[in-house]
Amino acid sequence: LMKKIGKILAANRSEIAIRIFRAAEESGIKTAAIYSKEDRFAIHRFKTDESYLVGEGKGPIQAYLDIDSIIKIAKDAKVDAIHPGYGFLSESPELAEQCEKNDITFIGPSKEILKRFGNKTEAKKVAEEAKVGTVPSVLVTKENLKSVEKEVEKIGYPVIVKASWGGGGRGMRVVRSSNELIDQITTAQSESLKAFGKDEVFIEKFLEDAAHIEVQILGDKHGNIIHLFERDCSLQRRHQKIIERAPAHFLENKTREEICNAAIKIAKQVKYFGAGTVEFLFDKKSGEFYFIEVMCLNGIRCAAAYVWRNNFAPKKIIKFKTKNRIVVCEPYKNQVKATLQIPSIYIDTKLDKKIAKLTSDKFSLVDSGNMHLCINTT
Repeated sequence: LMKKIGKILAANRSEIAIRIFRAAEESGIKTAAIYSKEDRFAIHRFKTDESYLVGEGKGPIQAYLDIDSIIKIAKDAKVDAIHPGYGFLSESPELAEQCEKNDITFIGPSKEILKRFGNKTEAKKVAEEAKVGTVPSVLVTKENLKSVEKEVEKIGYPVIVKASWGGGGRGMRVVRSSNELIDQITTAQSESLKAFGKDEVFIEKFLEDAAHIEVQILGDKHGNIIHLFERDCSLQRRHQKIIERAPAHFLENKTREEICNAAIKIAKQVKYFGAGTVEFLFDKKSGEFYFIEVMCLNGIRCAAAYVWRNNFAPKKIIKFKTKNRIVVCEPYKNQVKATLQIPSIYIDTKLDKKIAKLTSDKFSLVDSGNMHLCINTT
């Protein structure tokens, strides 16, 4: 029988933690928060039943990566489960393992699954075992750092350096020539260490004209895995998704079916359970698709609406869905040429120290100092 959960600790911060609290409260479950010293006045600390300082003496990011401190807080607060949210320790097999050792439910995949999918290079091996194509790549280690240039020459420039752990665009650097390779590897390693507590990176071929396709999957502990079709996440800034559209309208039905089936094959290879996202690159020139990673996140980010079969498997798409992100950045010389094309709405405006703001169904300009806001709508 499944252990009853009476109190959940959110091992995360800000709006991610608040979403967890809201879902728990709707189910009559008590909640506990953690916060770094810098977050002592953060709103998520006051949206919960209890809150505790985590990683005392550590920096604002490292505090949330302190597994020992998180487990101690969980035990002292007598919580039944830990929800990692996304980012930070959400794909950490070490946290899942410590939860298991201390009889705390980890809301996420098992440590065995995270060891294979939490690390992108290991996930590629799973895809290869499932006979699904991957992008050519090479792992960077201390031993091969000097010789890695020869391996990259075989792959062919341009390439992209990626963090083996974590996501969100951190630890990612496009490299177009050998002159900048080592510097970009060092930068990516530093970013990865700060964001995820690990500096392992790898290098793979960078596809210039590729669509980023993600397939939402759901699995149970009885070996049943289904997909909720795909979404197009190609519109990105600094390798972070801005607009997600479901389904990917440019895919032919045959290709869509092949990609979705490939996602299930990969998930079945490790007996995946829970919600997750299998990610691919679709080469628009060749029409080929390649597996890149699995995000072991407990949530459905953006999916189309479906007609369901009796066995709870999607039969066909009946409605389109879009999920969007607001991005704030500093413009160059306080002037930005903002162009955004999405269904039924088009913006093409020269902004001078202003931003676009959506009010009801119209766009208006408001003063914003020196910030540029790119607005995306559903």
